[in-house]
Amino acid sequence: MRVGMLSASMSRTGGGVTGVMQTLSMDLSAIGFDVQVFAGRDESSLSDLAAWGDIPVKLHKRIGPASLGFQSGLSRSLRKHNLDLIHLHGLWMYPSIAALRASKDAIPHIVSPHGMLDPWALQNSRWKKKVAYSLFESANLKRATVIHALNERERDAIRRLGVRNAAAIIPNSVDLPNDAERPLPPEWLQADGRRALLFLGRIHPKKGVRETVEAWHLALKAKPQIGEDWLFVIAGWDDGGHRSALEALVADLGLEASVRFTGPVFGKDKEALLSNAGAFILASYSEGLPLGVLEAWSHSLPVFMTPECNLTEGFTAGAARSINNSPEMLAVFLREALSDAAELKAMGAKGRALVETKFSRQKVASSFVQVYNWSVFGGERPQCVHVVK
Repeated sequence: MRVGMLSASMSRTGGGVTGVMQTLSMDLSAIGFDVQVFAGRDESSLSDLAAWGDIPVKLHKRIGPASLGFQSGLSRSLRKHNLDLIHLHGLWMYPSIAALRASKDAIPHIVSPHGMLDPWALQNSRWKKKVAYSLFESANLKRATVIHALNERERDAIRRLGVRNAAAIIPNSVDLPNDAERPLPPEWLQADGRRALLFLGRIHPKKGVRETVEAWHLALKAKPQIGEDWLFVIAGWDDGGHRSALEALVADLGLEASVRFTGPVFGKDKEALLSNAGAFILASYSEGLPLGVLEAWSHSLPVFMTPECNLTEGFTAGAARSINNSPEMLAVFLREALSDAAELKAMGAKGRALVETKFSRQKVASSFVQVYNWSVFGGERPQCVHVVK
C-alpha cells in the first residue's frame, strides 16, 4: 500500500507531531508499506532529514503567511505519486486543503488532529480557527474516511463539533530503552549532583511552565532543602519567544541556582537527560496525548501531570500523580512529592510497565495497519474504530 504522510513540517519545528509521524512512518515501512512524507520546508528541514532514514521525504517551498503554511506544488505532488491513502497530521494549515482536494479525487484520507480540536486548543487563536473551520477544515474533517483520536476524551471533543465520521482510538507509541545501555548523565548534571525535576517539551504558555516556575519558587521558599536536593530543568525549544520571559521570571525570583534551561535536546542528548532525571512534570492546560510523558515512563520516571494530559491510565496504574495549574497548590504538592524517594521509584517502575503493555510501537503500528486496510479495502471494521449509530 502506498501511504502519504502529510504535515506542515517534518522537522523539529513540528514538535511532538513530527516525532509521532516519524515513528509511525518507520514502523510501517519496516513491515512493507510504501511510505512517503510530504511536508513544508522550514529552517530545520535539511538538518533533520537524516533522521528519516530511507523514507522518501518530499519538501515543498512554503509561501505566504507562516500561519497558513501554503506549500507550493503540494496538491500536484500528492496526485503524481498515485497514493492509496493519505494520513494528515495536524490541522488549520494548507495541508488540510490538500487532503480535502485529494479526497475529491477519491483518495481516502485519515486525519490525526493531535489534540488540536480540544477545547483549550480551539480557544487559542480562536477567531483564526473559526475562519479556517468555515473555509476548509470542517469540510476536510467531514470528508475524512477515518478521524484518528488519541483517546476517548479527544474522540468526544471531535463529536461535539458535529463530526460523525468513523473514529479510530489509537494512542501514541514510544520506544523502550535498553537499560543495559543506559547513557551517562550530561556533564553539567553530573557535576551538579542534584536530581533533576524535568520539563521536556516546547516552551509555550499552554504547557504551564510559567506556573511551574512560580510553584517552584514557593516550594523552595517554604522548604529550602528541596533546592539542595533537586534542580528544575527546562528542556525544549522556544515556541514563539516565550523562553526569554521565563528566564526573566527566574531571575526576578532569584532562582538561577535551582533552575536550568538547556534549550532543545534530541537524540543521544535527550536519552541521557531522560535516563538520569529524577522525575518528570507537565502542568499543561491542553494535550492530545503527550509523547514526553510516554518517554518519561519508558525511562522509569515518575510523572506529575494535569488531567488535561489525557493519560488517565497513568493515574489508575499508579505511574503518575495528578496536579493542577495553581502555583500555590502545585507548590504544596512538590514539597510533599519530592521528599518520598521510595514512592517516586515505585511510580517510575509502574510507568515502565504501563508503556510495555499499552504504548509499544508494535501494538500501535498493528492498529494503524488494520485501520489503513479497512479504509482502502473495506471488510470487517477493526475493534479500535467506532462509528455513530
